[in-house]
Amino acid sequence: MLFKETVMDKRIGDILVVSFALFAMYFGAGNLIFPPTLGSVSGSQWMLGFFGFLLSEVGLTICGLIAITLTEGSADKFSEGLPRWLVVFIFSAISLIIGPLYAIPRTAATTFEIAFLPVAQTSFGATGVMMTGVITKILFFAITLIFVITPSNIIDKIGKLLTPFLLVALTFLILKGVFFPLGQAAGGKSDMNIFAFGLQQGYQTMDALATVLFGVMLVNTMKEKGYSSGKSLFRMSAVASIVACLGLALVYGGLTYLGATANSVIPANAERTTRLVLLAEQLWGPIGGVILGFSVALACLTTAIGLVVPFADYFSKLLKVPSKVLAVVAVVLSFLISLKGVEDIIKFAGPVLEILYPIMVVLIFMAFFRNIVPNFWFKRGAVIGTVVVSVALAIFSVVGNSLPTWFGSLIKSLPLYNLGFAWLVPAVVCGLGAGFIGMACGAKKE
Repeated sequence: MLFKETVMDKRIGDILVVSFALFAMYFGAGNLIFPPTLGSVSGSQWMLGFFGFLLSEVGLTICGLIAITLTEGSADKFSEGLPRWLVVFIFSAISLIIGPLYAIPRTAATTFEIAFLPVAQTSFGATGVMMTGVITKILFFAITLIFVITPSNIIDKIGKLLTPFLLVALTFLILKGVFFPLGQAAGGKSDMNIFAFGLQQGYQTMDALATVLFGVMLVNTMKEKGYSSGKSLFRMSAVASIVACLGLALVYGGLTYLGATANSVIPANAERTTRLVLLAEQLWGPIGGVILGFSVALACLTTAIGLVVPFADYFSKLLKVPSKVLAVVAVVLSFLISLKGVEDIIKFAGPVLEILYPIMVVLIFMAFFRNIVPNFWFKRGAVIGTVVVSVALAIFSVVGNSLPTWFGSLIKSLPLYNLGFAWLVPAVVCGLGAGFIGMACGAKKE
């Protein structure tokens, strides 16, 4: 009996450590700055907007992690059936965009603008503010590099050392706003599709893109802890994923509610980082900035650590370069890009996400049915259809006014365009069409 209790205690402990680590790695800069703005825009309809956010963010994250678990943590099995060049292109692009080209530098820029910029603006001149930003980001990435230089125990380090502090800081902020709200959940933009806006805000966090990288780390960590058999590995990984995502959902809901109830005291046109700072100050007074800065620093730091490691590992295998060298390259490049600031960094991501996010959703969906699909042409057709439409959507969003009228009319006529899922029907049609043609030609899984 004692042995059984000891085994159960070990399992619970392993789940908590790994789920805390997953929570911390996912809950980074994007997760902090988007929910309050979602709440502000949604106003009295904040629950509808949050449901859209929950579906595209938490729902797809859980599906992605479980899909990777079903493929036993193998990125090759996850993408099997696609041409090698396409796989390399997709995962290289994802690794770069959630790595040193966007997500990692955004963490440092957000940390500075929320935790240090308000103090710098009141204490120094313009030159002093700029120097404070440079020094803050150097320290941020120096700490990041210390954690990632020996990545073998990275998940345990994040889960045991950083996540508890993050949870406590966020809990204080959210509970004050829930029990002592700044106002009624009112206002918002009545002329907007709030559900669709929530879906789009969930996309901006990029968590679905990170599921492959984080999912591989999750499965490998569970294997290191002794869960090597198919059933135990799947069960432990799935439970840890669900626990982490439930924690994310609670925090997202709290921050969205805080944004909705602050419409009467915070300007509607406030930028994302400014809104967070004002929200904390309205709730806690001077100490609010300290609590928020502490939360942001930990959230962004844990995310940066979690993103550098898989980036370095992926390109190390692809380019045959030592992972430690690539970790240093990622940190240096991230530092340089972080000097641009949050809003400038975010502007770059929109069109890229319109292409990559739908592809990842298709790959996640196909992973669930990899054992029953007769041939890989179903996946190939779905990915091709998704890529064509997603690229067209990205082009339309960037230079739509310069394109012929018929092109815009065609894009807007696609089913589910208003919900942000214009790629879905073409993906299904192309996938089924290519798959059935493959069956008629006798194609089988290679």
